[in-house]
Amino acid sequence: MFVYTPISEATLYVPEASLASYKTTHPWSGFGTILPIESSGIESRTIGTVADVEAVYGLDGKRCDSMKSGMNIIRMSDGTTRKIVK
Repeated sequence: MFVYTPISEATLYVPEASLASYKTTHPWSGFGTILPIESSGIESRTIGTVADVEAVYGLDGKRCDSMKSGMNIIRMSDGTTRKIVK
């Protein structure tokens, strides 16, 4: 059972950029093994950019100057629409 496993026998996976900090900071430094999380090869994902947005609408169907708090309907320059919660 995990509850009875000493931390010195456990492995901790951390972001690669933070590996050195985890190895020298208590209580993380107490882990037996500290390894970097392997990258999936996907660095970022972009869902449209400001340049791609053609129009913004509220749930009432009225065009807005910008996204408001809550649900927004976005018409993109490629003709697609997206629902975005802000």
